[in-house]
Order: sequence, then structure tokens, then C-alpha cells
Amino acid sequence: MFVDVGRSLRNEGFNVTILSASDGVASAPEVDSAGVNYEYFIRRSYGKFSFSALRSMLGAYGKFISLVRASDIVFFRSYPTILFFGFIAKIFGKKVIFDTRGLFFEELIDSGKVRSQYLIKPLWVLEKYLLLISNVVICVTDSQKDYYLNVLRGAGSKMVVIPNCAPVNSIIEDKSKSSKLELVYVGSLVKWHSPQLVKEICLELGRIGTPYT
Repeated sequence: MFVDVGRSLRNEGFNVTILSASDGVASAPEVDSAGVNYEYFIRRSYGKFSFSALRSMLGAYGKFISLVRASDIVFFRSYPTILFFGFIAKIFGKKVIFDTRGLFFEELIDSGKVRSQYLIKPLWVLEKYLLLISNVVICVTDSQKDYYLNVLRGAGSKMVVIPNCAPVNSIIEDKSKSSKLELVYVGSLVKWHSPQLVKEICLELGRIGTPYT
């Protein structure tokens, strides 16, 4: 997903290197047709925390350090990457962009993956640290931005809201009079997912007499 961003930056004259996990590591760095460089580290387990995944991330430190020393800006995509490598970027005095992809710690708590009250407060402290070391923080909703401003007051100047967007399709058919209007809400009930906005949409449909499921 970040490749398009990298290529766009490359077209503007920036040198771009993407460090990514892979099942195998090429014998030499790769360069695509747009001139974006790719470096890899081995990781064979995804979607869960494991000692194998931890070992893979630790094994990437050497490669990351060599890349960050030659870079001006480090773009961290998601919480796990900035948790592992963010402090290194700051030690070397680099500008840090934190693309959050959501509220990782809140989602761990909301899903029940983290239940211990002894862990929750340290996670909030750690989240504040991640915000402090970042020069730019990318949020996916205004509600997420508001959440961060409560965590770190006065940080509004570093917050940027860029929604997770799918390709835009124009609505070419009026469904307001349909007898079978079906809506799907994808998200949880945590505040920053804006379930209240979805509720207001449903209430408005009721007010104008549109039946829906």
C-alpha cells in the first residue's frame, strides 16, 4: 500500500527506500521501475505476537541502522515498527513520520487481547512517548486526532488526518425509495471509529422514511 506513496515521492526527486518483512531476503537490494529501492528482512510469521516474530524484528536492527543513517526522514507505518525502531531514528536526529493506522493499544484493550490493568497504564505512557518522538502523526479520523490531543495536549500542530480510503465510486442510483436498502458498518464501537456518526445516518434515514437494514 505504501509503494504508490514511495513512487510518488521518487517522481518528485526524493530517494526512497522501503524496508519490509519477507519470507526470504534477496542477495542484493532491489530497485523497481520507478527507482524505489527495496530492502528486506526475514519474517515467516504474521498477524500474531510470537518469539519468531520478535527475533525477526531484532534481526532487522543492523539493516535499519545502516538505512536510517543515510536518510533524512523515516516513515513508520504502524505502531509495531515505531515501537521497535523509533528511538533509533531519534538518536540519529532524523525526522519521524508516524503513520498510526489506528489506535493499536486501544484496539488491543477493546478486543480483550490485553486485560491486565497493570499493563494498560504503561501502554498509555508508551503511546505518549511515541507521539513525543514523532514530528508528524498521521490519524485516520478526526476522532482519533481528538484522542491523541487528550493524550498529549498542545500537539495539534503535528497531527494530520488522512482517512483510509478505498477508490471513490460515485453513487449513480438513488436508493432512498428502495424497499431493500442494506448498509454495512465496518468498525468497532470505540469512539474514534465514529459509531455515533453511523447512528446519526440511520436516524436520518428513519426521519425521511427510508426503510433500511
